[in-house]
Amino acid sequence: MKPILLRGHEKPISIVKFNFDGDLLFTGAAEKRVNLWYSLSGERIGSYETKGAVKTLDVTNDSTYLAVGTLVGTVEFFKVDGGQFLGALSLEAKIKTVQFSYGDKKLLVVMILPSISKTIAR
Repeated sequence: MKPILLRGHEKPISIVKFNFDGDLLFTGAAEKRVNLWYSLSGERIGSYETKGAVKTLDVTNDSTYLAVGTLVGTVEFFKVDGGQFLGALSLEAKIKTVQFSYGDKKLLVVMILPSISKTIAR
């Protein structure tokens, strides 16, 4: 096994994820972009522009769909092949983790809700 130097992000990488087959590698960073690489050669083969800094991501087992969680509270969906943006969920929270279930029928989203502060008048 040889190391691969990945050049394609301007800011530090925050998440790295292999697809189920191990031939694709997804990387995300605070610059609002996910890059797609061939894992064997390190060749960048695509990128996905997001609305916020990338915190987490996951890809379906068949590598058809990509879900990206951002720090601005969106979960964004893309087709892996071609990079087509499919839509987004806007949540009033910081997204910590997204993960497809086995079989890709469900998506787990872990988020931090903003704290609610109350002012009590005396």
